Amino acid sequence: MKAIPSPSSPSWVEPLRQLLPGLISTRPADLKEHGGDAWMAHALPDVVVTPRKTSQIQTLLRFCHDHQIPVTARAPVVATWAVVFLSGPESASPSAA
Repeated sequence: MKAIPSPSSPSWVEPLRQLLPGLISTRPADLKEHGGDAWMAHALPDVVVTPRKTSQIQTLLRFCHDHQIPVTARAPVVATWAVVFLSGPESASPSAA
């Protein structure tokens, strides 16, 4: 099933989907689920990524570095893979710079 990006998805989402097919979610339910926890401030990410291999994490971090996309990683809680939240430069607040 191919995910349909929302009209407000940042321009870098589709190229990232092509690099990591099946690992990228922009579904509102996923964004809400991973938008915070008991210890962190709550903010919806632009994308949730669920890499399962070291090579996928390397590809993801290289892409984010090249496009200046901030990354927030979260260690596995129940699953056997990490979840990575991405909010692009256009989502960053001026005070975060």
